[in-house]
Amino acid sequence: MGRMLAASGLGERLAAAPPPTPDFVIDVLAAAADWVWETDPSLRIVRLSPTFGEGTGITPGDVVGRTLEELLRRFLIDDGEHQDQLHAVRALAPFRNLRLRLWDEARRRMRHFLLSGRPGFAPGGAFIGYRGVGLDVTEQAERDSRDGENRFRAIFDHAALGIAVVPPGGTLTHANPAMCAMFQYPPDELAERTFLDLVHPEDRQADAEAARGLVRGTVESFTRENRYRRKDGSLFWGRLTASLALGGRDGPFGVVTIEDIDDRRRAEENLSLFRRVMDASHEGVVILSPSGHILYANSAFARLFAVTQDGVAGTHYRGYFPRSSEALLDRALTPALLRGESWEGVIEAVDASGRIFPVWQRAGVLRDDSGKVRFFFAFMHDHSAQQTFEDELFDAKEAAEEANVAKTRFLAAASHDLRQPMQALAMFVEVLSGSDLDPARATLVGRVQDSVTALEGLLNGLLDVSKLEAGLVVPQADDFAIGPMMRRLAREFESLCVAEGIRLSAVPTGLAVHTDAALVERILRNLLNNAVRYTPAGGRVLFGCRRRGDVLRLEVWDSGIGIPQAELRNIFREFHQVGNSGRDRRQGLGLGLAIVERLARLLGHRIDVRSVEGRGSVFAVEVPVCHRRIAPGVRQLPLDLMRRGVSILVIEDEPDVRDGLEALLASWGHVVLAAGGADEAIRRLPGFGRLPDLIIADYRLQNGETGGQAIARIAIHLRAEGKVPAIIVTGDTAPERLQQAQALGHRLLHKPVRPDALRAAIEAALSGGSRPRKTPARKAKAS
Repeated sequence: MGRMLAASGLGERLAAAPPPTPDFVIDVLAAAADWVWETDPSLRIVRLSPTFGEGTGITPGDVVGRTLEELLRRFLIDDGEHQDQLHAVRALAPFRNLRLRLWDEARRRMRHFLLSGRPGFAPGGAFIGYRGVGLDVTEQAERDSRDGENRFRAIFDHAALGIAVVPPGGTLTHANPAMCAMFQYPPDELAERTFLDLVHPEDRQADAEAARGLVRGTVESFTRENRYRRKDGSLFWGRLTASLALGGRDGPFGVVTIEDIDDRRRAEENLSLFRRVMDASHEGVVILSPSGHILYANSAFARLFAVTQDGVAGTHYRGYFPRSSEALLDRALTPALLRGESWEGVIEAVDASGRIFPVWQRAGVLRDDSGKVRFFFAFMHDHSAQQTFEDELFDAKEAAEEANVAKTRFLAAASHDLRQPMQALAMFVEVLSGSDLDPARATLVGRVQDSVTALEGLLNGLLDVSKLEAGLVVPQADDFAIGPMMRRLAREFESLCVAEGIRLSAVPTGLAVHTDAALVERILRNLLNNAVRYTPAGGRVLFGCRRRGDVLRLEVWDSGIGIPQAELRNIFREFHQVGNSGRDRRQGLGLGLAIVERLARLLGHRIDVRSVEGRGSVFAVEVPVCHRRIAPGVRQLPLDLMRRGVSILVIEDEPDVRDGLEALLASWGHVVLAAGGADEAIRRLPGFGRLPDLIIADYRLQNGETGGQAIARIAIHLRAEGKVPAIIVTGDTAPERLQQAQALGHRLLHKPVRPDALRAAIEAALSGGSRPRKTPARKAKAS
């Protein structure tokens, strides 16, 4: 064995080594291999070592002179397996370990050899012939044969199929254990029975006729599915395969295999049941091959497309869809299935009459264990009625959206038209309140101011809702101490509570929070306003907070009328009010809590409410606690200490608003030039006698001009070296108008503007963007 392996390795090294040139190499190789050989350029064997005859029983003279290919074709085992080696010989390429089989007559024994060779070439590149070695592997081949027989016996004994040898007499003389177990007979009893004894009587005639054809040679083998009877009399289905083998010592004999197919037959019965169920379904079902051809379609599919069920098989699935559906098939359905995903949707189909109609379908794919597509499938039904309903629903949705847009536009326009006279009224009342009045007139002016304030609150509620709908409110979270804000709000509502006979208690905190200060302040102000509004005289409002882990609960308690449990879900809806069935507008529009809910949702803060009818309510908003130390804020100057004598250019096309704003600014000590538009302002600026320090412009002016455009034109006219500080005032609540105004980069105020808000905006604009102004020598009175 070791010599054989060594020689086999020698053949491999020879095939890979450079061609030998000395003749004595043959003698050297002969010492390592069983025999060596050599050819001339025509591939005829010219030299063969004497050991060839000793190992094969054939004299070297019978081989010398023959071609190498002739030798190989005569003694090569399994031509088909070594065709590539024969091609290598013809191509003058190396080959190795070709198996040769030669009959040794002297020893009455078949001998086996491995042949290896390598072409040789002269220095000039001319082919000079093959040189190679042969190795005797007879002993190994015989051992392999014995191993093969053993393996066959192991396969025969352990095969799952029943295997038996049937001699001419027809008995099962040699049956493997699987065959015995299949029929429940021990081997000796089974050997006494003929094969036809085991076949069901109704199947014997057909089996006997097939066996006679096998013996006559009309067929080489046959396969049948029969019912067989076990020893206990029970029946099972088996798949029989029989063939005739020649060359036996006693003549031809049969080889039969039987596969128990009971499970398969039951599966076929289940498949038949599946088909009956599918045909009873009202949903169309279709199964497709990987190429898209229909393998199965139930009767509902045939009815859906007005075709016969038998005529569907083999047709292509795309034939049931019009050209208008090709894009959806190519871009959505087919790619989804190829990715292994399901697809569900509505697609146009066409039936045999040419009618195009919508179908809903859910399509999927089934793959084998290797990931290869086995088939596609789809469930479908006529979607016409549902499509009609969905179209009607879509139309209704569009109509509702159009109505909502119309409502928003109407609200914006109505709000703008109301703000103009409101703005003028607020300015005139502010000017009037600053003059010397007797007590009776001062009281009357105060009541007018209260009415203006109430109306301003209604309009501001509409404005806040419009801003939230427009998405213009962007939270700017920061760390700040919440205590000062709570104290400021308590002071702000204290006078109102005293006037209403309500006791207000505030318990501020020293904690800091992380949120948007302005938005949280608006939430708290609305909650406090709501508490005061619904608490009767003699009641109490408590404003405080509680820490719970990493959040701070800001709470507003009241001893008011409370909220019925059925109303708790509705209090955050727009225009919903509790206890105001008469719609008293002095109690507002019912937007306060709606704004609270939207702002809290925008900030990501949790808000909740608890209430007992007749006893009061508690509203709370949770904000995250900040753990770092916050430096104290800078105290702002009171408004009455802010600058005076500023030159201000007012651009407003509404005469009443323009006159009121001019009078208010003049009463604060400012020098004012008021104009109806940019053209008038440019025309009158030379007579103004000074350059404006600030421009206040209405957003919507006459002839389609906007305040931003007017400011830009005036800045160009003045040849301003930098940006002129400006404030844009608008009464427009339409979302797109608000977005345009904010995009200009100027400060923005909404009508009606409170005087204190206007003074603060003026101071902020001048502090952030004022620059020195030259005053012309010629003075002119402000008009």
